[in-house]
Amino acid sequence: MKKIVAIGNAGGNIADSIRKQGIGVGDAEFVYYDTDKESLYMHGRETDTHILLPEEAKAEEYFNGVLNGVETLIITAGLSGKTGGTYALCAAWSSEDMNVENVIAFVAMPFSFEGEDKQAVAMGCLENLKILCDDVIIQENDKLDGDLSMIDMDAILCSKYAEIFQEK
Repeated sequence: MKKIVAIGNAGGNIADSIRKQGIGVGDAEFVYYDTDKESLYMHGRETDTHILLPEEAKAEEYFNGVLNGVETLIITAGLSGKTGGTYALCAAWSSEDMNVENVIAFVAMPFSFEGEDKQAVAMGCLENLKILCDDVIIQENDKLDGDLSMIDMDAILCSKYAEIFQEK
């Protein structure tokens, strides 16, 4: 079973873009996590699982049940925010506990104008994800074309997803 776990607003945007492109989604189950209730329900479909997370990073129990029986886990997150940067790691740690065979993270790095603190947090999270995941696909937001709309921002990650999960 393949599960796509979208964490935070940016993760929700990435997962929604992946679903919209439709390549490699198949029977994947989408689960959306956020600490912001309004943002949480902006993503996915009514039939998807939506889980409101606590503000603290003690959330393994929120992931373990969802990851039971999963063979392939896709984690989508933006690493500049508190939610994505914190909980992407919780999902990856839980995937080890739950013996998930294949874990791939699709992450967006912060823009440089977001500040050095966010850059440092994102880099720390990224380094840990590289250890915990089988693969990490990175979108460097600073390298995006300045003319892209918010809808097109995830195109790079979606094309990488399509390459990896092209349905035969």
